[in-house]
Amino acid sequence: MVPRRSRNDQLRPGALDHTAAARSGLCGDRERRHSLPALRRGEPARCGWGAPHRAGRRAAGGLGGDRGDAADDAHDHGRRGDSECSGARPLQRRRQDRHRADPERRRALRRRRVYLVLCGLRSRGGSAHGRRGGPGAAPVEAPRHGARDERLQGDRDRRAALRTHPAGSALTLGTIRSNVFTLDEVLRATGGRVIHGVANAEERFVGGAYDSRIAEPGSLFFALRDRRDGHEFVADAFAHGARAAVVERSVTDLPDRAVLVQVADSQHALRQLADALRDAHPIPAVGITGNVGKTTTKEATAAALGVRYRVLRSEASFNNEIGVPLTFLGIEPSHEVAVIEIGFYVPGEIADLSRLVRPRVGVITRIPEVPVHYSRTPSVDAIAMGKAELIEALPPDGVALLNADDARVRALAPRTRARVVLFGESADATIRATEVSARGVEDLRFVAREGTRSVEVRLPVPGRHLVPSALAAIGAATALGVPMDEAAAGLSTMEPPAHRMNVRRTADFVVIDDSYNASPVAVVAALAVLGSVSTRRVAVIGDMLELGALSADAHEAAGHEAAKQTDVLIGVGELARTMVSAARAAGLRDTYQAADRAEALVILRRIVRHGDTVLVKGSHSLALNELADALVQPAAKA
Repeated sequence: MVPRRSRNDQLRPGALDHTAAARSGLCGDRERRHSLPALRRGEPARCGWGAPHRAGRRAAGGLGGDRGDAADDAHDHGRRGDSECSGARPLQRRRQDRHRADPERRRALRRRRVYLVLCGLRSRGGSAHGRRGGPGAAPVEAPRHGARDERLQGDRDRRAALRTHPAGSALTLGTIRSNVFTLDEVLRATGGRVIHGVANAEERFVGGAYDSRIAEPGSLFFALRDRRDGHEFVADAFAHGARAAVVERSVTDLPDRAVLVQVADSQHALRQLADALRDAHPIPAVGITGNVGKTTTKEATAAALGVRYRVLRSEASFNNEIGVPLTFLGIEPSHEVAVIEIGFYVPGEIADLSRLVRPRVGVITRIPEVPVHYSRTPSVDAIAMGKAELIEALPPDGVALLNADDARVRALAPRTRARVVLFGESADATIRATEVSARGVEDLRFVAREGTRSVEVRLPVPGRHLVPSALAAIGAATALGVPMDEAAAGLSTMEPPAHRMNVRRTADFVVIDDSYNASPVAVVAALAVLGSVSTRRVAVIGDMLELGALSADAHEAAGHEAAKQTDVLIGVGELARTMVSAARAAGLRDTYQAADRAEALVILRRIVRHGDTVLVKGSHSLALNELADALVQPAAKA
């Protein structure tokens, strides 16, 4: 994958023998979609659904916010999705550095561009895998692309057979068109009718939006209804550049150019359009689920596949009944594989989303003893059964990648018809990590082994707990025809998800920004990273929400762990009081309690010293990402 740069420095199809779609021209800049503008602080949410844009919500307590009620957190706003799950990429403006303080990341992306071009050049003189000799065999028989043999599995179960490219990367530098679907396709898919504006069937759209603040120019706005009515913000969506809106009723005060498409149910229309676009582009897909680690695994998989294919991937943590269809509204003829994160709240949710995703490869990361969202489910076993819906949806010739180090995940193997591949550090793992090096805030390094093959792997984030994410990415990439060494090279260029084990350096101290979310197992993993540094260790840990009856014990256990791994502990939130008390009882003297992130920031600025390493972690609704930003930015390196 190549990040978007200027209009004159993008991508076009090469002359190599790749797919017909690639030969005919690329149609968009969705490969790494950084086109969503940042949410404005202080404005109300401008949509009718609380789900995928939860990454942009702010809670009360200072540092700005969209709402004033801290208890009214992101997952309480209409989500039947996954607000507290792992790793989201924040909404941001195009070409804007995420933290404005991390120049190393841009250099890594430039190296990635050079690597992709070299892959294409190298492959002209060698095999499909860049080596001399005949082309290597694909793990699964390549599809026949002729009209008489499409290898499709029914109208709603169409999945493209796994395939490899015959010669390196399909992409070279050039230009991309960004319009991906037409008004005619919208009307045919949804059965809607135009009730305002000129019905130009060839009008083209760049993608979908559900929040007027993130409606980019040329997008199609969906007026969804839940606690808020998206119809109230249709006019604002047009002001932000939306080209048309899908509505259930007429809306007033619109510009003359505005086009309204009326349907019976806006959310159902979104899914209908996504299904139609998926039907038109039956590319292989990788589905990723689990209770923790989904987003990091998704980003790692996209990076590993990106060395050979143009990848459509979920933005941020868009993993529910709104976010997954919106992802497919960005699919283009040039995309060759999709990497989709899938969340779970209720039984049947993953099964339903799998009918849209149509995965050929399924990954289940981890299902810990004390899982995220425990309060929303009857038991851990119920969560495991819900996650198993992904691998149950795989075809017989698909691949199920299961974490060998997680007993619950391993036990799901009989629930799939697909070939099972175990990954992890266990001795019986098919794809196994050895010689793991995870020191402090340095990049994670290890050797990945599969049979007689081995390759050194570097992941540009710290933490031994991320080994399974990298192994799963290698497994998915090799299943889709990417050689193991090239997949490992792709992993070294991965851009870590925002606020997920991001190491942010200032002139005076280092911040481990893992602030997007928190669960017991994730807190223990982050504390292990902090505990391995040689400097003074300061931990800012907020409430772990949605744990139900397990909450008190989980916070007490986190306090005991903090006493072992930190020199200073700042608890944020009411539930964190239990953690701070447990840490004091275990012998940690330097402890503080803050009511919210603003108070925690005041404490931090008073006590932080030159050379300290500071960990920031807490549940998403506490918005500790704002604390991390405020802590870093004033002292950030240029």
